[in-house]
Amino acid sequence: MSCKELIIKGERFVYEDESETITYDNIQPITIEDAKHLLHRTKQLFDKIGLPMFLAYGTLLGAVREKSLISGDEDVDVYVTDEQKLYDNIPWLNDNGLRLCRRYKGALYSFKINKDAYIDVYILRKYKNALWAVNCFSLCGLATPKRYFRKSGTIELFGDLYHCPYPPEEILEFWYGKDWRIPQKGHHYICEIKVAYYWKNLIRPIFSKIIKTIIFYRYWKKYRYDSAIEKSSDKE
Repeated sequence: MSCKELIIKGERFVYEDESETITYDNIQPITIEDAKHLLHRTKQLFDKIGLPMFLAYGTLLGAVREKSLISGDEDVDVYVTDEQKLYDNIPWLNDNGLRLCRRYKGALYSFKINKDAYIDVYILRKYKNALWAVNCFSLCGLATPKRYFRKSGTIELFGDLYHCPYPPEEILEFWYGKDWRIPQKGHHYICEIKVAYYWKNLIRPIFSKIIKTIIFYRYWKKYRYDSAIEKSSDKE
């Protein structure tokens, strides 16, 4: 765990970053009580700042299929469409008990109220530069077809009503496959269009490796590193 600093509306804000510890291997399944409290309190606070939130991923799956949490779920998942408003209100959220503990700009903000329960707030935004920008939004950095977000509805979970894509069954099938109604173990899902997934995880790494080989990257990278050391020594 380390401290990170943000500048929000000209003011310094410091938070404890838990990016290295918030992993599927390190966190325990969230309890229904904690999930209910997290969702309810987050919705309360987001409503006060005019920031609608929508259920996403495993939390939406649980709301539709189980009418509760899915078995073994580790956290709560929602998304918002206004990252700037979320960012600007981080200090106020912190003062009201919702503490930032992880941030990936343009993709994900994680918050917690108590020691062991987390809510992941994903960012739904337009792509700036991508081949699939015409037909897809970026949701947590994943290319997700725009058609799933054309309409929104509400769904009940833990006695409260929450926003969600409508109809939710369509996006759940996209995320988890045609058998999404059958419980599965693990987190083996692509959750984005295949062309984007294979480009980022297979084609681009290979292409990058080929280019680096052609330009002898490993040699001039070492030269740049050595030059930086020499300049640093000269200053001393």
